Amino acid sequence: MASLVMLVGTVLRTHIGLTNNLLENPEFEVPGLGPRAPARGWVGNTSVFVRSPAGLRYDGQAGATAPQCIQYVPRRREADNNPCWCSQSVPTATPGGRYRITAMLRGVGGGVMVQWTKEKNWFGGSYPTYINQGSQPPPAPETWRTISQVFVVPLDADPGGVFVSVFDGYMRPTPNVTAEFKNVSLVQVPPDPLRVMVRSPSYRGLVTETGPDVLELLAWIHLESAPFLEARVRTIESNTSLSTTGISWPPTGGVMVPIRFREDPRVLLQSAGIYVVDVRVIDP
Repeated sequence: MASLVMLVGTVLRTHIGLTNNLLENPEFEVPGLGPRAPARGWVGNTSVFVRSPAGLRYDGQAGATAPQCIQYVPRRREADNNPCWCSQSVPTATPGGRYRITAMLRGVGGGVMVQWTKEKNWFGGSYPTYINQGSQPPPAPETWRTISQVFVVPLDADPGGVFVSVFDGYMRPTPNVTAEFKNVSLVQVPPDPLRVMVRSPSYRGLVTETGPDVLELLAWIHLESAPFLEARVRTIESNTSLSTTGISWPPTGGVMVPIRFREDPRVLLQSAGIYVVDVRVIDP
């Protein structure tokens, strides 16, 4: 006898997460002051990055609607070693926090990234897939695209050491092309409302005649109030429960709690096959 245990988690009640954009001047509407400030709140080489109407076409004519964007203009480069990043420090992004970076891009070679430091040195980052000159098929120059990625800042990163950048070509600029950026956002993402893992059986969820003798899960909940957690075992082919158990959640969120079925899994899952454990959050 060999049975495989799979896991399915369902949240029937969720809460609203934080959605405030942590970036200043994310749409580049407010101009900057000085040779290192193409837009307020952003630091970059103004001979490379310039504000322009987002409806600007490559023939230099503005479209019908033209909110601002930041534009990478390679023809304005003075030397090949000029910086090709336009960045903003985000002191409100804290170590251990979970965030989503989003930006709209147009053109070729452009991208957005988040980086963080440890002891004032580069320590890592989030690098969403960006429009690349070698992509297939090549993007239409006039098409705005949205890229996004969720990431977690490491706990041992520097407080105040998170930076968001729009860029062209990352370390090396893409020659003779123009890239544009707008609607950049960095928002905090709440933890998953429900996270569950199989604790026993631990190795690939396999139950055999020799064990294990316990079917146990570990669950984490991040909700505003104390829910009731229900778990049930069924075969993958049927919706009929073979066993059900449940616990009332502690009043504080983010606590790890074991969920154990009463039956010995060698008896409960005595027929060889694939079994599913459904876990769901319900109102008590």
